[in-house]
Amino acid sequence: MVTTLSNPLIFLIISGAAFLLMLITTPSIIQIASYHRLYNFNLRKKHPDLKVSRLAGIAVLVALMLPLFITLQSDFLKSLNFFMGSCLILFFAGLKDDLLSLHPLSKFAVLLIAALITIVFGDIKITSLQGFFNIYTLPEPLSILLTVIVILFIVNAFSLLDVVYGLVGLTGLSVNGTLGILFIHINQPVLALIAFSIAGSCLGFLQFNLVLKKIFLGEGGCLLLGFVSSVLCIEFLKLNDQFVSETLMFSPAVVVAVLIFPIYNALRLFAVAKLNAIFKLNINTASIAHQLSSLGLSYGRTAIVLSSFNILAVILVVSSGQLNGRLMCGILLLLCIICDCVISYAAEIKWERSVDEKKRKLQVIYRRFMF
Repeated sequence: MVTTLSNPLIFLIISGAAFLLMLITTPSIIQIASYHRLYNFNLRKKHPDLKVSRLAGIAVLVALMLPLFITLQSDFLKSLNFFMGSCLILFFAGLKDDLLSLHPLSKFAVLLIAALITIVFGDIKITSLQGFFNIYTLPEPLSILLTVIVILFIVNAFSLLDVVYGLVGLTGLSVNGTLGILFIHINQPVLALIAFSIAGSCLGFLQFNLVLKKIFLGEGGCLLLGFVSSVLCIEFLKLNDQFVSETLMFSPAVVVAVLIFPIYNALRLFAVAKLNAIFKLNINTASIAHQLSSLGLSYGRTAIVLSSFNILAVILVVSSGQLNGRLMCGILLLLCIICDCVISYAAEIKWERSVDEKKRKLQVIYRRFMF
């Protein structure tokens, strides 16, 4: 991936253009969705009075595609055609799910097809783990299989974030903004442009999602955001293998740090659901975001705290020097578990106090009524 983009201002221009496109297109999407009642099919059945559109992915698609097509050279666009085609496939599948509902198996099939197109024809795959778990160059079948698993997992991890105002937008901003800086660090301006374009669109989306609370990203936007983020992380792994002696060490640990909250949140929700189903437990299935909100934090503060954790994790890993990559991943996982336990315990204590308070109020009412 080579281009003549050398002016540092181009990154600011691209992210600014994506931001402005979001500000321009999103109000029209909100207006059209309100006029034609284009709300999520599943949410309409559960909450008939809920009138918040989930079609912001349309604006994200425009904000991603248009600046890149205008800025990048035609020779580079030829190498991007499979990646862009996969983005379109995922977006329209997600859009159908937002409007009419899509069967989980159909969604999985679409994700698998898009991933294979990008991997096989676009040659975007994990070729080496750079000594992580003592694994270096991967054989072709294992490389394709691992890349498919990584893409599917990251895409679904982002889909689980669109539950709290501002969470998926701030997470996408922190993840892709960090990736953009990392790509500049290893002299990959084109990939940095893609990352900053997504970051700019996420920043514009926050105006209507976090501030005005008029629209969600929806499944189409989450699939697109998760897919682009996963491809950028895979490209970082692939490219950093060439520069590992000169720049960042233990790039698998860096990628884990960049995506630490989406990764842990997805693993946590999956593990809790399986434990409840298999062992008939009664573990609280509320996400970390909802538990923080139950402690009194606003949606905005909850999203800022959780998305900032990604940035702090990257700073920790990059500043760790020559520490082993497996050790750093273990430290990150331990930090996540500790923070999760503290938040869960605090939420449980507050819930018990609220229950006790309600019981006391009912007792007072009962005594007044009886006496």
